[in-house]
Amino acid sequence: MEYDTAVVGAGPVGSMSAIHAQKRGDALILGVPDARCRCAGLVSTSGLQAIGAYDKKFILNTVRGARIFSPGGVEVEVDAKGEKACVIDRVLFDKTLFERALDAGCENVSETVTNVKYDVVTSSGKTFSAGRRILATGADYSLHKTCGLTYPKRFLTSAQYELEVECDRDFVELYFNVPGFFSWLVPVEDSVRVGLATWSEPVKHLNEFIKFLDKQGRLKSDRIFSKSYGPIPIYEPSVKTQCGECVSVGDAAGQVKATSGGGIVFGCLAAMHACEGDYERLWRRELGGELRLHLLIHNFLNRLSPEKTDRLFSIVAEHKRDLESSGDMDYASKTVLGFLRDPGFVSKFLANAPGLLLDIIR
Repeated sequence: MEYDTAVVGAGPVGSMSAIHAQKRGDALILGVPDARCRCAGLVSTSGLQAIGAYDKKFILNTVRGARIFSPGGVEVEVDAKGEKACVIDRVLFDKTLFERALDAGCENVSETVTNVKYDVVTSSGKTFSAGRRILATGADYSLHKTCGLTYPKRFLTSAQYELEVECDRDFVELYFNVPGFFSWLVPVEDSVRVGLATWSEPVKHLNEFIKFLDKQGRLKSDRIFSKSYGPIPIYEPSVKTQCGECVSVGDAAGQVKATSGGGIVFGCLAAMHACEGDYERLWRRELGGELRLHLLIHNFLNRLSPEKTDRLFSIVAEHKRDLESSGDMDYASKTVLGFLRDPGFVSKFLANAPGLLLDIIR
């Protein structure tokens, strides 16, 4: 059978790609939504609105801020005084966008794809002809080499349990206590998603973090409602996301914020361009600078010693109004510009710059 577009992958980015592809002609989406939650499910309210996916039916909780802790325990509390982000039911969210794609007229084949170089070939031997082939396969890169696309080479590994933990339901908590990334508490309804991402041994680090919470007297029960694990690709600007009529979007293209590991919003925004002839140029013009800035911040924080991270957090804590007024979960440039407009922050940062930057230039 022939289609104008074939999308491989039925996650939110794949479904969004198919929805926009169907506006141009017949679209086929291959696969089905994942039946498991593999992330913290924290998405900015503004991001959900930007991709046209804000729907209370899959929103389990809303938060207005974050409490962020440095390695030495320096706390920065950011309170937006209003809804800032949504904690979503990822399974229902994925299913909802998939159903929207079907309602828009997309056809679906729930088979594994083995090749997309010229046609879309499935494991059962079926072949589908499509002018544009879109890979929305998440962190599965097995198809990229068949069509000349490249993919990220660096990954964090994540682990998350859903537990009963004493927690302010209006705030998420972030702890910079593991190599490469951080641990998190994301309040859902009657439970909390407790997880982390790091370079290796995430389960070991997660168990240690849960012991830390237990020592604080915050663990209400030993019961674990769910467990999830998964890789988080680190954005690489050099990744090739278009080769002829084959393109990659979302995690499949490494379009993931290196500061948070989030890829839903930027992946869905990129998906809106996936059928354009100059897809690579368009998505990079819109999102490439922001993804580079997220990567720069990620690298900066990871090259600081714990002591210098504490010092930086102390400076930020004194000027947290900049985060509360200008901070943005998706667009790092807004956050950075907010700080740069504050002469007090700039002077203190520059006064400490030799110490803060020493780890980077080594």
